[in-house]
Amino acid sequence: MSSTACSYEALADLLRYPEAAWSARLAACRRALEGDDADAAGHVARFDEGTHTLSVEEREELHMRTFDCNPACALEVGWHLFGETYDRGAFMVWMRERLHTYGLPEIAELPDHLTHVLPLLARLPATEADRFATECVLVALHRILAGFAGKNNPYEHALRAIASLLTARHGPARLDMAPLPVALPYDAELGRADEVCV
Repeated sequence: MSSTACSYEALADLLRYPEAAWSARLAACRRALEGDDADAAGHVARFDEGTHTLSVEEREELHMRTFDCNPACALEVGWHLFGETYDRGAFMVWMRERLHTYGLPEIAELPDHLTHVLPLLARLPATEADRFATECVLVALHRILAGFAGKNNPYEHALRAIASLLTARHGPARLDMAPLPVALPYDAELGRADEVCV
């Protein structure tokens, strides 16, 4: 597995529902980011500081309160880009097809969840990855992070680590994009360009 895939998957693991292996996941993420992106590593260290004293039950409660009970902080990229519209459905179809193409399993979350998006992003060809990151993923992260303003929630640091690494690898978010829809990179395998992304 490439260092990019290791870093992206380690960051995705921070967003999964916490369980007994939490400390190992966090340690793996810190190792993956060492020497990769100092800013992202710093945010993961701050996330660690904000969560390491919590019990498993407290971590579960924090995760649920942060992401399941607050739509502004939900981790579904498509929801932040499109809301509950046809375009989100098209985006989820595109995600499901790409996950299948790259042999990535859908686990418990919807296909547009960041825990699926990050591993996929690490496997896309460079040009497609750059466009997907800057026009979709980072735009959604910008909106998610706005929901954390003034809340002093440690998960903000996990999301800032992701934003930092994606910006360093792919460029800044394209917040100036034209209104929806704009075509995603041409999908040669599927034989079309899917018009689903900002």
